[in-house]
Amino acid sequence: MNIVFWFLLQHSSTYFQAVSRRLCNLSFILYTLFCGTYLFTVLLIITLFITKFWYDRSTSLESLSNQLDESFSFQKIADSKFAGLLIFLISNLLTGLVNITIRTLYTSDFLAVVILCVYTLITFIAPFILFEFLNLKKIKNL
Repeated sequence: MNIVFWFLLQHSSTYFQAVSRRLCNLSFILYTLFCGTYLFTVLLIITLFITKFWYDRSTSLESLSNQLDESFSFQKIADSKFAGLLIFLISNLLTGLVNITIRTLYTSDFLAVVILCVYTLITFIAPFILFEFLNLKKIKNL
């Protein structure tokens, strides 16, 4: 499916319009679908690799699930949805900070990618910081 979306995206970008988030054109929709299916495929491959090679065949699936929960902290990621509004506010503040301090229309591609990587890293790490250091687990259980 990824290959289909990729070819459709290339065809749409070449013959119709370039990808534009502001216009939400066909190229943008195909790009979003490609990114989503690509991410899903990569995560599926990782999960299949883990289940095939990283556990003893004699263990049960429940034991495997417990091992994965302990090693990859799936529970922490699931608990982060509790702080969704707080993460959303942090993301909006970061977006505002970038828009105020940097002239984004005139930045180089390299700097734009660095900004996106830092922004994504902060947004990804924020739930873990909130749950580990601010003890939001106690608030969640109230």
